[in-house]
Amino acid sequence: MNLHKNCNHEKLISYGFRKYGNIYRYNLPIYKYKDKVVIECDFAVSLKDNTFEYEVIDNNTESSYIPYYNQSFSSFKNNIVYKKVSKAFNREIKKMMKESIIKDE
Repeated sequence: MNLHKNCNHEKLISYGFRKYGNIYRYNLPIYKYKDKVVIECDFAVSLKDNTFEYEVIDNNTESSYIPYYNQSFSSFKNNIVYKKVSKAFNREIKKMMKESIIKDE
């Protein structure tokens, strides 16, 4: 995914990003269990480098949420958590496109 040509400091801040040096970060809790965030997505934008990156994180293991990145295992396709994570992530991406933060490649 690429940054939208109209993406700027004001749009990022109003969306909820916070600036840390040259990087803007936005953390989205996408799956909770008993009021504890289990899976979240960390978005990072650099206007200077014109980059948009993200990582879906499993807070139980403090690493990437493997089912999201390795969808080749058929058991993940029936995983309720994976489905909820995928749906929430896609909804957020569409929202960012609508707000002219990112554009469809």
